Amino acid sequence: MDESMYVFAARYAHTRFTGAAHRVVNEILKNWDEISLAVKDQLKCEAIEATCNLEDWKRLTDKK
Repeated sequence: MDESMYVFAARYAHTRFTGAAHRVVNEILKNWDEISLAVKDQLKCEAIEATCNLEDWKRLTDKK
């Protein structure tokens, strides 16, 4: 799996009032166990910078 797709998709969705955040977060969480720790940390760190759809990003930042 190319984990960079998750990072790029998340970055795209951080600042858009669309359904993108919901879809991206759902896919990330669905595949959470297969994502490396480094990418998980990066996704969580960058999710804090999101300005739209904060409830979706909170589901990601709250993930253990």
